[in-house]
Amino acid sequence: MARAEKVQNAPAPAKRSYVRKAQARRLLIDSAIALFRTQPFAQVTTKDIANNAGLTPVAIQSTFGGQLGLYEAVATTLIANVGAAFESLGGAPANPGLVLHPDLILSARLVAWLRGEGVFLKSFSLPDDHNIVIKILKQMGEDPLDPTLERVYAQVLGFAITGFVTFADEQMFPTEDLALGIALIRLFRTFLAEHQREVHALDARIQPS
Repeated sequence: MARAEKVQNAPAPAKRSYVRKAQARRLLIDSAIALFRTQPFAQVTTKDIANNAGLTPVAIQSTFGGQLGLYEAVATTLIANVGAAFESLGGAPANPGLVLHPDLILSARLVAWLRGEGVFLKSFSLPDDHNIVIKILKQMGEDPLDPTLERVYAQVLGFAITGFVTFADEQMFPTEDLALGIALIRLFRTFLAEHQREVHALDARIQPS
């Protein structure tokens, strides 16, 4: 397979003589996201990220503890952006644009690539305030699920969304089909709420003895 040509960047900004840690954090995260949007992950180096931010590679170590710390912060930032977009839509989980949000796609693909490289980021299991799946579930009807079903359903839905945004796009999956898929997910959530006893009874029958 031919190696993808590296995108030519604009000249790197002049190195800053001193920046506060919080500013360095923001600059490096923004720089990494900008490069990840235009280049294959494997071709983006820490030197590229630092240069693009106007900093030296040492700043990545001192700010994040290393490359993986930076990548985890990038993934968490991207998901937080999606959460903000969700709130701006008034908590409307049936909006297909949310599932195809570029930050959700980039985050999922970054984490998938890292998993392929043998790395597991803590941010793959996000806290509730950043977890878009938890935010969506809270808007999926008034009928509550018991904690076990809610947890398992959230896990299944989370992996389904992650798998979809990692491998699909609007060309492969038309928006109208995506909207129908989301409606089916919501219908299944309602079914679970109405048939919790039957689901637990089935679970008891298939558990290994």
